[in-house]
Amino acid sequence: TMKNGNGMYRKLQNFVNREIKSSKSNYYCNLIEESKGNSSMVWKAVNEASSCNVSSSILQYIIASGVQYNDPKSIATVLNDYFASVGRLLAEKFSRSLNHVNPAKLNVSEPVMVSFELRTHLLPYNACLLYYKSLVLPILDYADMVWGDKDNTVLMNNLQVLQNKAAKLVLDKPLYSSATDALNQLSWLNLKQRRHFHRCLYVYKCVNGITSHKLELSKNSNVHRYNTCCKDHLKLSSVKQNWGKQRTCYHAFKDWNALESDLKNSGTICQFRNNFLKSFNL
Repeated sequence: TMKNGNGMYRKLQNFVNREIKSSKSNYYCNLIEESKGNSSMVWKAVNEASSCNVSSSILQYIIASGVQYNDPKSIATVLNDYFASVGRLLAEKFSRSLNHVNPAKLNVSEPVMVSFELRTHLLPYNACLLYYKSLVLPILDYADMVWGDKDNTVLMNNLQVLQNKAAKLVLDKPLYSSATDALNQLSWLNLKQRRHFHRCLYVYKCVNGITSHKLELSKNSNVHRYNTCCKDHLKLSSVKQNWGKQRTCYHAFKDWNALESDLKNSGTICQFRNNFLKSFNL
């Protein structure tokens, strides 16, 4: 009887701990989402997320290039040099022309892997998640409507590998574990789904007059009077070459036409985003 009581106590204790951890995670995720676009709120969210677990946020040592640093001054110097090198790396990629923008040359693997491998020594879960959303994900999403899914499958797969590794490191899972399970546990869209969402969101903004554009938004019903199932679809450009299908006026419109009518008729951007995520069961 005593053993059964102790076993039940441990099960209930583990259940309560999991619920508390899940509630904290949801709270800080919502806080981060609501803080977007407000710099003061972003810093407040960063400070609160970073200080939510005092015991795990105290840095004891750091390993860089195979060398362990223990004293605060050396640790501060290593971190300062690291983040300064990230800034220099990004600054080198800016130019007056966009012709040479290539996300493969943006060495995002180093910031992702180094920063997340330091998680167990430096960042608690919520701070690590905030770092990913604020510094890593914007690089993976940068101008993805321009270069994403343009018959560059190898590049797309390489970028997806980085997101898979980041998800496992955020959850402190081994790298041989399932990437799909990690993404589902974090309720993250994979990069292909995110690019699809960005194209559809852009068309949603154009259709509803939220953003300025030079696209010709003409429905099939404006061209003919036939009562077909595609009458409310946006008219696609007549293209013969494969490169023509990769233009925004074709690629994004085609993705938009494939959406359900209820999703396209969402009242606000937030509703559109929520309905889109529901379509992926997230």
